[in-house]
Amino acid sequence: MTEPDLSPVAASLPEALRVALAGTPAGATTVRLPAGLPEVALAQPELDRLLTVLVEQALRRNPPWAKASVTAYRTGAGETEVRITDGGPPVPDEAMYWAFAQGHLRDAGWAALRETPGLRFTVENTGAGRTVVLTLPLVAVAV
Repeated sequence: MTEPDLSPVAASLPEALRVALAGTPAGATTVRLPAGLPEVALAQPELDRLLTVLVEQALRRNPPWAKASVTAYRTGAGETEVRITDGGPPVPDEAMYWAFAQGHLRDAGWAALRETPGLRFTVENTGAGRTVVLTLPLVAVAV
């Protein structure tokens, strides 16, 4: 009897961003990723879908002259943090609280953020838009 493959689920952030940016206007998004960013513990299709939704929403909120930005870095806690920032109108803190913390958003992409195991997210008001911060666990490396 063959044993099931129990290898960890792993997704490439650069690949997910390539998928998310496909079909978006050239130059509409600035991307900053460090070289050698490890894989995250999430299924690739799920990460592709989440980043596609977040990048599309950031681009929709931007005025025509502004760029959205996606920045990622590895934290010291075995995680990767991804920050997606738009330049849209400010969102009052109280409105962000009710929309995000209370789960009142009806968009399926936002619902997926709340329902994805191991994923944490917050939304920060930048004063000139908002930043969605995803914290993704890294794939554990066997020693």
